[in-house]
Amino acid sequence: MAYHFRSAAEADIPAVAKIFDAARAFLKEQGIEQWQGAMHPSVETERTDISVQTAYVLEDDSSHIVAAVSIVPGEDPFYSKLEGAWLSDGPYATIHRVAVSKDVRGQGISKILLLRCITRARELGVRSVRIDTHPDNKIMQAAIRGAGFTECGRLRVYDNTTRLGYELVFKDIDSPPSVDL
Repeated sequence: MAYHFRSAAEADIPAVAKIFDAARAFLKEQGIEQWQGAMHPSVETERTDISVQTAYVLEDDSSHIVAAVSIVPGEDPFYSKLEGAWLSDGPYATIHRVAVSKDVRGQGISKILLLRCITRARELGVRSVRIDTHPDNKIMQAAIRGAGFTECGRLRVYDNTTRLGYELVFKDIDSPPSVDL
């Protein structure tokens, strides 16, 4: 199956909200505190990401949205206090709000999405890309490592919870990791 990665539009919000809601429920079922409580990510978050052109979706060949993500170029204030060491000084882009539809869970979509994010971050002209996830989110940790990222340490995010921080520096690879897309 072929996948198309594109900027998200206002019309995509209902589909993306459904994916976020299912992802939030899945994390809760797994006993993972990530995305619980404050309804993050929310429809308002997605609307803001769309307005500043950082929201993206991955569609299957039937134009069904199967995943959503945000790629934010520039400094992330939460990443400035890493307990550990980043691999580069930047400039970097940060991947946030990775969510895959429950309909395609377990089919490698997270890796495909992350590889598309890496390609887009390169197009933005940054030196590296960073991402974080909850220490209990083993599925996402595996996807992040599978896309070529290196764990760099721990950080605290908006709700003062701990996350594992990862980075992939473009000079360290000749080309983005590949997968049969």
